[in-house]
Amino acid sequence: MTKTEFLTAVLADTGTYCAVGIMQGKIRTRFTNDIPTLVTEIETIHGAGADAYFAMSSFEQTINPPRRLAANVSVIKSFWLDLDCGPTKAYPTRVDAIAALGQFCADLNLPQPICVNSGNGLHAYWVLDEAIQKDIWIPVAKRLKEVCLERQLHADPSCTTDAARILRVPDTTHFKDPSNPLPVEYIAGEGKIDLIEFAKALGAPAIQTTDSLPFEVPEHLKAEGLDETTKSLIGKNNTFRFQKIIALKVEGCAQLTRILEDQGNIDEPLWRAGLSVAQHCIDRDSAIHDISNMHPAYDRGQTEYKAGLTKGPYTCGMFDTLYPNTCGSCKHKGKFGSPIVLGKEIEAATEKDNLVEDINADTNDKRVYQIPAYPFPFFRGKYGGIYRKADAGQEDGQDKLVYENDFYVVKRMFDPALGEVLWMRLHLPRDGVREFSIPLTSALAKDRFRDAIGEHGVVALDKGVNELMFYVSRWVKELQNMEQAEKVRTQFGWTDENTFVLGDREITPTGIKYSPPSTAIMQTCGLLGKKGDLEEWKSVVNFYDNPGMEAQAFAFLLGFGTPLLKFTQVRGGIVNLLSGSSGTGKSTVQMAINSIWGEPFDLLLQNDDTYNSKIFRFGVMNNLPVTIDEITNMREDIVSQLAYATTQGRGKNRMESQVNAERINNTMWRLIAITSSNASLYDKLYSLKEFPEGELMRIIELKIERDVNFSKEFTDTLFAKLHKNFGLAGEVYMKYLVENRAEALEVLHDVQLKLDAAAGLGQRERFWSSLGAVAITGGFIAQRLGLIDIDVKRIFKWLIAFLRKGSTDIKAIPTDGISAIGSFINSNIRSILVGHDRAADNGLPRAPLMTPMNALMIRYDMDTKCLYFVQRAFKDWCSKNQVSYHETLNALKNDGVRVEVVKKRMAKGLMVAAPPVNAILIDDSVSSVFDVDAIIAKTADDDSLKAA
Repeated sequence: MTKTEFLTAVLADTGTYCAVGIMQGKIRTRFTNDIPTLVTEIETIHGAGADAYFAMSSFEQTINPPRRLAANVSVIKSFWLDLDCGPTKAYPTRVDAIAALGQFCADLNLPQPICVNSGNGLHAYWVLDEAIQKDIWIPVAKRLKEVCLERQLHADPSCTTDAARILRVPDTTHFKDPSNPLPVEYIAGEGKIDLIEFAKALGAPAIQTTDSLPFEVPEHLKAEGLDETTKSLIGKNNTFRFQKIIALKVEGCAQLTRILEDQGNIDEPLWRAGLSVAQHCIDRDSAIHDISNMHPAYDRGQTEYKAGLTKGPYTCGMFDTLYPNTCGSCKHKGKFGSPIVLGKEIEAATEKDNLVEDINADTNDKRVYQIPAYPFPFFRGKYGGIYRKADAGQEDGQDKLVYENDFYVVKRMFDPALGEVLWMRLHLPRDGVREFSIPLTSALAKDRFRDAIGEHGVVALDKGVNELMFYVSRWVKELQNMEQAEKVRTQFGWTDENTFVLGDREITPTGIKYSPPSTAIMQTCGLLGKKGDLEEWKSVVNFYDNPGMEAQAFAFLLGFGTPLLKFTQVRGGIVNLLSGSSGTGKSTVQMAINSIWGEPFDLLLQNDDTYNSKIFRFGVMNNLPVTIDEITNMREDIVSQLAYATTQGRGKNRMESQVNAERINNTMWRLIAITSSNASLYDKLYSLKEFPEGELMRIIELKIERDVNFSKEFTDTLFAKLHKNFGLAGEVYMKYLVENRAEALEVLHDVQLKLDAAAGLGQRERFWSSLGAVAITGGFIAQRLGLIDIDVKRIFKWLIAFLRKGSTDIKAIPTDGISAIGSFINSNIRSILVGHDRAADNGLPRAPLMTPMNALMIRYDMDTKCLYFVQRAFKDWCSKNQVSYHETLNALKNDGVRVEVVKKRMAKGLMVAAPPVNAILIDDSVSSVFDVDAIIAKTADDDSLKAA
């Protein structure tokens, strides 16, 4: 690349250029008006043995004498960096600097810049298609400096933002050390980039000429300064067409009409006023010449140059000053500030413009939205916003802005509780995309509509609300003619279409779409979002791979396994995390489970939450895990009730109010509840009934112990990261399950067969089998997807040993009659009377050998060896302990024991005249279940202990 090629690339096409020579501390500055002369000046400087420099900007031509000051800079075409190299510098060699610059460009997706060997360093240049004004250049240059500091690219920060900077010229010599002259030479690169793309790559603010213009300036205005008049006139989608102004003739601007039609008699100041309007219209390329080419002194180049110097359209007041006695009779006087307004047009969006990208601030996820065409008479502006076409006969003929942001109806939905609802989407410039639903009834009532949209960020008052209501009604009518209303989801989890609803996202085989939540799940929906970084989340949960944490790891894997439970033979189960004290990490495991899907803490139910609210949450979560913290104080009967409810998979059926019909029961689920407590649920259930096998086999209890190898400070710091990184793994995991469901179910089937065989699990342990199988399968899949780095095979082996032991520890409900009546006797040891049926030989009643301390339920007659149970008491005991009354009596009969229901005076021999009651007679001469001596001895021991 030659000097001329290089300078033509990096400098603006017009303006005053500057060459600088430095030799032995003396500075020589030369200004030129074209690049060939600039090159000649540089070669003269270099030929004299001086260091040759050039200024990066072109300067105002109207300043005389010219001076190289930042204040005098006109336009700039490049951004640049100066990287020093040397043994004491950040980059010891130029190779090091080039490598660092290359990585910087790769990270930001920037093109390779023009690279110049400056002798002792490296200069880098990114070149724009067109020169830009200094005010536009400065904020981007400042951002470039900031990004260099953030990414530790060691460039001279003062150089990067100095608009009047001078840098060395390629194909010259670095003479700073006369004894060691160094070549200054072009290395490589073209560095071409669009200004908007460059700013986006750096994360700079939107390109605009002033902070008061929150929109992209049209291409032909980007290099131009805008005065206050223009700032107040231009809008996001407004353009101005000069021919539209001229077509109005006397109904338009008489000043501009005269400038066009009487060019030979227009003086230069008024002509420039006309140029100032034409220059800022979209047809400026023809308009500036249309009002100039009939003048005797017309010169095309001078017209372009003069038009380029204007900083905005002149005001009506300026026109009146330049040529009085014309504006006084104008019908538009006082209605606006400049005649350019007469040419205003709203530029409508094209199909390409309607593709809008949004980046989630929490996750950096990118999503492209296809904004639909708005219903007539509304249309979308090129850069967004809702506009309404001018009505026929409207005096000003101008299309009207309804709302400045994109806001539209996506679909009609049907909510069982609210009826028809509208799925709305709102695009905000700083907050991104918001999606929400409002009832159709709210869209038809002004106050309710204003409140409903205002809640989500739509600002409209009075007439604006009316316009938006009309706009939304047009949407509804159009959609009613196009498609059927969809049903909103009332639960998360699997759908009938084999998709999966997670929060407000529906994961399908073809991608993820928004799923408007019903009112029933709205609150929980907000807890199933995602935030942060997946790698950070993984660094936390992989803590459970440490040896000795197999119980915690298994519990955590249940979080992945729960969505698979739908494909097993059970509908639910409970896994309780148990420790004798707090601070062992039970709740932390639960929060880790929650963090797979959403908010770690807020998804955690508490024991204080009502039973009905827990059941409702089960129905909402459906196929997602539910965590309940600290149920230590939960009553024994509620524990039993919860165990059965969880595994039944549905809430109570209820009747409609005032109608003899059953309500639709939407409270259905197939999930795993992970609870925590400081007291064993097994112990609670054993205290409630002697044989709680039905509940126990629905519960897996894991003892959680604190690992003393890790300090509390360490674990607190580690797991605190979950509050900033959550909800990321669940979406990845479910995308795989939805797309590969058949394959996943094959793995689940294989795992369950292996688990059952290895742990000896049968129908009695079916809940344990299913819970264990889904956890291990979910773990294998999560591991394969790279979501976790936990040794799932090791957890599988641990689980086999754990379940094998657990199944033998739980006492089965007795199936033989003798065991059942033995348990009944033991449960009522203080309610027994031992006596005789017959009187003594002297005819007097015999005194009982043992009298009951509590209500009398059992009688044993020594002389007849007959055992009697109060029938009602025995039936109640059987019901409470889930023992079959009839099967127990039949089992005794099948063993040859005489069993009858008789009338018996149970209190015979006591000083009580109680009548006979229905009693079960068991001939103990055959069963031999009643050991009189042992029972009397046990009662005596109990009394002694009580007395002591």
